Amino acid sequence: MAINPEVFIYPADRKFLKKLKAVPGFSTLIKAFKKVWNEQNFKIELLSSKLQVNEKQLPEYYRMLTDICQKLGIDVPELYIESNPYPDSYTIGDKEPMIVLTTGLIEALPTELIPTVLAHECGHIVCGHVLYTTIAYLVIKKGIISSISSLLSTPLEIGFYYWMKASEYSADKAAAVIDGTGDKVADMCIYLAGYSKSFPFKPDRTAFIKQAEDYDEEFSDSKTGKAFEQLNLKRKDHPLCAVRAKLCYETASDESFKWLCRYVEEEAKGITDHDHIPVPCIPEELAERSYDEVVSELKEAGFTNITGRMIIPGDSPEKERRTVAVKIGGCRDYDAGDLFDKKESCVISYLAGVADIGRSEGKDLITVPHGSSYYVGTEQKKAEEELKGLGFENITFKPQKRRKKTQKVKPGTTVSITIGGLDKFRKNTRFEKDADVVIEVVSTEKE
Repeated sequence: MAINPEVFIYPADRKFLKKLKAVPGFSTLIKAFKKVWNEQNFKIELLSSKLQVNEKQLPEYYRMLTDICQKLGIDVPELYIESNPYPDSYTIGDKEPMIVLTTGLIEALPTELIPTVLAHECGHIVCGHVLYTTIAYLVIKKGIISSISSLLSTPLEIGFYYWMKASEYSADKAAAVIDGTGDKVADMCIYLAGYSKSFPFKPDRTAFIKQAEDYDEEFSDSKTGKAFEQLNLKRKDHPLCAVRAKLCYETASDESFKWLCRYVEEEAKGITDHDHIPVPCIPEELAERSYDEVVSELKEAGFTNITGRMIIPGDSPEKERRTVAVKIGGCRDYDAGDLFDKKESCVISYLAGVADIGRSEGKDLITVPHGSSYYVGTEQKKAEEELKGLGFENITFKPQKRRKKTQKVKPGTTVSITIGGLDKFRKNTRFEKDADVVIEVVSTEKE
């Protein structure tokens, strides 16, 4: 069984894919591509003109691939070598993906980095990227399927490029997990950026990652940098090597990376009872569902410490208990696939249903006399004092960088109030006393 792909997918990957799917014409392009694309024909082309790797032909490479697939729980894709001096690798297909390595890549990289490249390509497979990367490769980069090129608008093309960049981060993360370290992914990026096996020195990862830091400082927030990045994405098959190396290195340096490596290793061995388990979906997907449905999903994921926090609306109770927010391990800012100790506290804030009203007696509830909009524009200190006076004890502050529309707003001014994960509430709404209160205020720092 394949590893849960959410543990590898970067937030940017998920965000840009969602944006890409929302671009007008996306679904039309996908449908048109599926009508003209023939996976079998492409396989025939590879079999007839590329070098297939298997148990007898380059068996060392084939064993590398099978070991990786076993760890990721995916079927072994066909592997081919393409005579091409440009160092590149790509995965193409849909239902039966095929991996292609160029001779230029094999000549450019040390043998010990070939498994990292293969793990990167398998990462695309396990993350479900391959159909979209195939479209990007054949229609956008190579222009091979010209019959549907008229459907590729400029917004779609830009959307594909930005998603492709983010998808590389997810595939790099999968490769790092298979390697058990971010070192080899960083080294792979160094060689793809231009390092040569003929150089008499070992590559310096620290110096290469410093390049990415310099890039971030110089260009990442500027219009010039954004324009350059977009141009770079169009010209390169694997762009932003230094940025990728830095991001992967940072990911592998985090404590949660060790949990992820252990999780994948245990899954490969058939062990399903893990100490640390992935969150099943993003917070926004948990919200708006019924309370009972969220409890069931968290239990199914493996969490064992689940409690509810009732919110009684100021107007009338809900027909059913509706989830407002879910806090895991004291954190609301998590993503799908993030790993938490299965014993961590999962607190579900929900709007009380009709049946809950009778059960609210005896609970330590606080009635808020004003709606959430009342606090907007007030001074931070005033909002804090009023909420403390009502009995709330768990109050924190979240600074908001000054934007164009808030340039003239005094720093320390309240932008929003969230209680128990609910950011819009009416007057006389009742919350449990230990509900967390977040006051968002304008900071002195500009966006």
